[in-house]
Amino acid sequence: MIYNPAQGETHVRYAPENLQENMSGKTDEELYDILYTHSQDFTADTIEAAKAEFSHRQLDATKLSSIAAAVETVREKKNAHLTWPLRIVAFLVSSAILFIPAILAHRHYVEKGETCKAREWARWAIYGFVFYCLLGVLSRVLTSRGY
Repeated sequence: MIYNPAQGETHVRYAPENLQENMSGKTDEELYDILYTHSQDFTADTIEAAKAEFSHRQLDATKLSSIAAAVETVREKKNAHLTWPLRIVAFLVSSAILFIPAILAHRHYVEKGETCKAREWARWAIYGFVFYCLLGVLSRVLTSRGY
């Protein structure tokens, strides 16, 4: 696989000499993902090779529907939002102890494939950090004025 974001590339490319070999090594779910879920991330040659491999496998309707359901489940899990109680925990606790709780929570969600939750946890941890900084500044100002 060839992908160089440093050169401004936004699409995944496979080397042409082993493109069909790469596609034959992919699972049905991965091919379905290339064709129907993330097709905008791949070049036309890659999509054509994936279509050829997908049609070569001659999958029946029940298998296709189970693949679609599996891909949809993964996509829902990836895009699931953080619940409000967890946002509050991230806000109040994550900036404590050098952001270690935030790092651990982010890692946990990324490993589970829940990238949206990982981003939201980090965002709420930053909000909490800013809140505590402003609270500290306000406290210092009020203390210096004798309140």
